[in-house]
Amino acid sequence: MAITLTLIDADNDIIADGPATLNANFQSIEQHINDIEDIVQTDSSTIKLTNKATIPNNSIESDAITLVIATGDALIVSPDGGGAVASITAEGEITGRNIIVTGVGAEGSSFGDATFTGAVAAEGEVSIDGLLKLNNPNSRVARKYRSFAISDANIGLAATNPIDISVDDTLYLNYDNGGGALGGDADVNLDTSLLEDGQVIKLICLRVNVGGAQRLNNGGVGTEVFAYIDANGVGFQTISSAVKPAFEPAASPDNQSWLIAQWTDIGGGNYRLVVLESKNVSGVV
Repeated sequence: MAITLTLIDADNDIIADGPATLNANFQSIEQHINDIEDIVQTDSSTIKLTNKATIPNNSIESDAITLVIATGDALIVSPDGGGAVASITAEGEITGRNIIVTGVGAEGSSFGDATFTGAVAAEGEVSIDGLLKLNNPNSRVARKYRSFAISDANIGLAATNPIDISVDDTLYLNYDNGGGALGGDADVNLDTSLLEDGQVIKLICLRVNVGGAQRLNNGGVGTEVFAYIDANGVGFQTISSAVKPAFEPAASPDNQSWLIAQWTDIGGGNYRLVVLESKNVSGVV
């Protein structure tokens, strides 16, 4: 509200009316100053809101704002006068309908002793430096699996479509090929270029091929794919590229064939799929 002052001019008796007019003007000025001090107080070149529950639009411009409050909400965000969508309490508790954190690299965000209620979706790499506990009443893990129909495009060292196995926990390999024989040695070329250190994958023969061969390509000399553990010898032992692991399911009920392997540095930065377990698979020892 603007201050309205009464002018002293030729129409007024300066002697008779001047003191009263000046007094009224000063009272008006004092009242407006009191009204301002009821909202803000100046202290060491700072401005502090003291009795203002809401702040009009575009009314604060500052390099930094410090909110001091004993209890309750220190800040509430309510767009267009609607319901509150975010708040910060005196205890530092932040509540928000949707919190988006965009920091990356050195600007990445840190959460200490955080509790997430509801679904949490993470896109990109997640690194955990500590114990991951899965021993709560509802703890469980859903692992990724995929069925892949093998064709000649997946066969041999020169395959035009090697199978990227980095995206799977379990990969079911269907060698049936629509009832037709597969070319070459029916040896599936596995793309290991995107595997992570320590990643474990299970390869399962889902269906056999009419040609009687269901193999895995084992790379070239010096770039072999598979290795095994020779506990009585050198430990990690690369399997010769000339040897191609083969799924050989036996007659029912022993008609399953699979292997479990881990992408492992066997020394000198040389990575291989080290066979940990297998059933009815030849060429893995």
